[in-house]
Amino acid sequence: MAASSMVVSQFQGVTVVSFRGASIVDAMVVQAIGEQLSDIIDQQAAKRLILDFDVVRMMSSQMLGVLISLQKKAKEIKGRVVLCAVRPEVMKIFDIMKLTKMFEFAPSEAEGFRKLGF
Repeated sequence: MAASSMVVSQFQGVTVVSFRGASIVDAMVVQAIGEQLSDIIDQQAAKRLILDFDVVRMMSSQMLGVLISLQKKAKEIKGRVVLCAVRPEVMKIFDIMKLTKMFEFAPSEAEGFRKLGF
């Protein structure tokens, strides 16, 4: 998956990041995604993010580290990150690593918007 297959859009102050590849495991790709997500928080000061994992079937522990870092940055600026449409095979990773309480989850992008007050 190339970093360019991560689509970023805005809607009424909410930044939506949709991952477009089934696998997020390549270290270079994960690093590029991490830099882009970090930029969304640091440079754009986005306080409400929805990360859409609808097509993602596999991700690396390095990607988990990126998400943990993003969550911490969002909290520092009193922001919120909602992970939506996380498939069961990916959700197992969050369960095994005991990260389900660290993140907010929604079954769909629409539900993610509802969690953010829409």
